[in-house]
Amino acid sequence: SEWPWMQDSIDWEALRNARAFSMILVAAEKAVIEEPAGDPFAAGPCTGKTRALRDALCHAVTKRSPAISARILALMPPLRGRAGTADVLLLEQMLRLASTDDGDKEWLKAARLQLQRGMGGSEQAWRGGQRIVRALADLAAEGVDPAQQMLFDVTLGSDRGRSSDEPRALFPERAAECAVCFEPLYQNGPSFFLDDTQHRSCVHYVCQSCSDTCVPQKECPICRAAVSSTAPLPALEHDPKGWFAAASCGKGRLDPAELCHAVAACLPISEERLLEAIEADDGPWKRSWDRDHDGLISEEDFFAPNNGLFAWILEHMQELHRLEQRGRSSAPDIRANPAAWFDFWDGESAGSLAFGQMLRGIFAARGLSSVEDRTRLLATRAEAVRLWRRCGLSTDAVTKAEFLRPRGLAALLANSLRDDGIAEGSVQLAALAPGPRTPPRSPAPSPQRVPASTASRLDGELALSELQAMGFPRLAAEDALRQAGAEGIEGAVRVLLGL
Repeated sequence: SEWPWMQDSIDWEALRNARAFSMILVAAEKAVIEEPAGDPFAAGPCTGKTRALRDALCHAVTKRSPAISARILALMPPLRGRAGTADVLLLEQMLRLASTDDGDKEWLKAARLQLQRGMGGSEQAWRGGQRIVRALADLAAEGVDPAQQMLFDVTLGSDRGRSSDEPRALFPERAAECAVCFEPLYQNGPSFFLDDTQHRSCVHYVCQSCSDTCVPQKECPICRAAVSSTAPLPALEHDPKGWFAAASCGKGRLDPAELCHAVAACLPISEERLLEAIEADDGPWKRSWDRDHDGLISEEDFFAPNNGLFAWILEHMQELHRLEQRGRSSAPDIRANPAAWFDFWDGESAGSLAFGQMLRGIFAARGLSSVEDRTRLLATRAEAVRLWRRCGLSTDAVTKAEFLRPRGLAALLANSLRDDGIAEGSVQLAALAPGPRTPPRSPAPSPQRVPASTASRLDGELALSELQAMGFPRLAAEDALRQAGAEGIEGAVRVLLGL
């Protein structure tokens, strides 16, 4: 026969207070099988179930059990809004266990389940999680494929392609060229120069094939700095930490000149326009990238999710990949063929255009990239909003039929381009070079172990979060953990209960 607590409605609080974590897992799995279709975590009695599962997850992570953690996470509800401290700490701990001390890679599967809990909502749940991004960057540099996709998800969000309304298209005629062969740098493996001490000679880049010809000359072809050897700029998508270290000349802090040269080496973007955007008061450097306002970008600034420099470069690289995969980089003219224009910017063939997708198409038609004068970008966006509302569109997306109807949005956008004197014709957009490319990696670093003090702090924070989740005050829980010492949570509970 079944246990009494499973015969009728389950008393999740009783199981939680008793720290019956195995019973919580069994009861939750049984409830999933028996409960009707719908949202099992809707408001109501399932609130206690969620708390009980969270406590069980803390216990499983503390006991170093990735399989049990994955089973629990499969039963937990999506995060609504921004992730709480306990959820962030749990994800950090899972990634640490996957990357240190020959950690069990099963922890990466558990971490991915935890990450996916925050990827379904409209708000990025992991916003502000720089340590999560940096931990994933370490794993990506080791060649762990799931870590690379997780890095993209936590940095950009799962629906960034439709929701973002920033310009992302780039134009091939604005690409920086190799100073030797005049081919676009971003398509030909940019390399940099090293001196006799294996430090960077200067901030300049040439293409990989030309870099070898510069070594016998013993000087940079641009600034004449002494050259002893060359090294490839690591691919940002595969080794972002290596990219940052190379771009910052090993100093760990990126100045505007270093940033302009490095970004122009991997994206088809004008160094002059990028520098103007950096110097502008409302440009991305002062608005988002340099969070400390000290004139330099630290690694923490670089990896800031959503609005850091890494996210900005990654978004543009994803656009280059999108055009390469589609095999089309020429955007039709909306005035000549509005249906083809719609299909081009509906990259997912969803049959509808989100406002952000439509706006990015208008930016491209006007030749505007994300480093243009901010006033022009905001004015273009305001005009698009006005036309969107004039069509009576109340949702955040427009179907193809609505878009193409007489005197509809397509006609209004076309008239706006004519009125502003925008030249007619298709727009050539930048894409990656065709064919497979093997991304250069930075030299494999020796494995870095997390300092014992850091590991201890994370364990202590998890234990403290678990005790607080059980209802104990924070100060009392901290004091109990100190008294319990090596006995950990079990000993702290006995201290708090006076046993």
